[in-house]
Amino acid sequence: MTRHLAVSRRSLLPVAVVALMALVGLAPGHADLALADGSSEHDTYILFAEGSRSIDVSGSVAELAGARAQRRGLEAMLYVRQGRASYVIRDAETLRQAQRIMKAEDELSARQTELGSKQTELGKLQTELAQEQSRLAALQSHAARPEAERLIREQDVLGREIGSLAKAEDSLGRGESILGRGQAELAQEARVNFQRLFADALSRGLAQRIE
Repeated sequence: MTRHLAVSRRSLLPVAVVALMALVGLAPGHADLALADGSSEHDTYILFAEGSRSIDVSGSVAELAGARAQRRGLEAMLYVRQGRASYVIRDAETLRQAQRIMKAEDELSARQTELGSKQTELGKLQTELAQEQSRLAALQSHAARPEAERLIREQDVLGREIGSLAKAEDSLGRGESILGRGQAELAQEARVNFQRLFADALSRGLAQRIE
């Protein structure tokens, strides 16, 4: 998958139940398999944006130090680590294509982060409702009959709200699973696209090997 880094490092209030459920319309191990062209699933592509310290990484962040050492100031550059060889590419069109590949992964990662945030909010809301239910139960045990009946009705309402939240949580869980599978597929597609892009740059003499 693609990780977006800014400067030094980066790799991602209660809400209404209806809003949480609406969000769901909208994640696998890695084998180090050698490919026909000699590349592998562990190849790394690091894209530096022009005039910025922002970095997109597809592959291992362990290559960041080596990649940064090849960059001239804040220039746009693509660093490629394939097997034991490293390359840099500065061709503008190649960099634009690399940016398009990275963008698709970034957008899916952003959606996954948003979904995770909504799940956290949902969990907090469930906790608050459960605490309120416990508070009402404690009051009920010491209340006179009319007041006790009112407290029971309030607990029933909270019970229904908690049930609705449980359904929303289940829907969010299914959404996260679907999004995860999509991310894995997109990461595979990005890997293939980067391999093709790099092979083309290499054949045209646009990839400079680092000795």
